Amino acid sequence: MPVLNLNNTFATTCRAEEIGRDSQHRETYDMALIRAVASVSACAEYTLPLLKLGGLAVIYRGNLTDQEISNMENAVEQLGGVIESIEQFHTPISNSDRHCLYLRKVASTPAKFPRSVGVPAQRPL
Repeated sequence: MPVLNLNNTFATTCRAEEIGRDSQHRETYDMALIRAVASVSACAEYTLPLLKLGGLAVIYRGNLTDQEISNMENAVEQLGGVIESIEQFHTPISNSDRHCLYLRKVASTPAKFPRSVGVPAQRPL
């Protein structure tokens, strides 16, 4: 098994909606990584509450439409973030397009976020 030699890291399999409200985790981390488990707006709601000011959320996903980006802009603003950049790249083995979205935390996330388990995915901001 490969060794990454990462220091000061934390990985969890908890529900983001739950730990995002837990004071032990809320607004604590420098970086949050998430693969596309829902819409980009929902992924922003899962990650941004975990980040301290200046923190970076990285959302990895496949296809990304202009409409999704437009919807995400509003959600990210409500959550205290800004879209820093969006990178598109092509995977040679699967011959498909992928995206990494980088969201920077610039303001505190309002206490009402993240919403209850399941709500962000069912009703994205």
